[in-house]
Amino acid sequence: MHPNNLAEAYKVIGLMREESPEMLKTDVRPEDVVRSAYATLNVIQDEKTTVRLGMLRLKYGGKPWGDLSSAALSLRLSEKREVPTVILEDERHFNDITEVSTIRVSELRQVLE
Repeated sequence: MHPNNLAEAYKVIGLMREESPEMLKTDVRPEDVVRSAYATLNVIQDEKTTVRLGMLRLKYGGKPWGDLSSAALSLRLSEKREVPTVILEDERHFNDITEVSTIRVSELRQVLE
């Protein structure tokens, strides 16, 4: 996971707590989600990933940072073998990003079986 995606998760959870707390099964603080991710996931931010993010940001400047961060991380992890970017079902921002392949969340089960 890229740190920009964790920042986006913080924002979304914060908005949900303020605007639609009923959507959360339990009340969770955004800080706890970020802390948990750093403790349990591989959060990657290095020079090569930053360069790839900058390249994508230059080419696809209108796309959300979180999407570009995911794509940059996929590029970084694909140095040895292709690693697709995991996207949501209705994601449209990756339709024209040609540098990475994608896999929808619903397709993960098929790949893992």
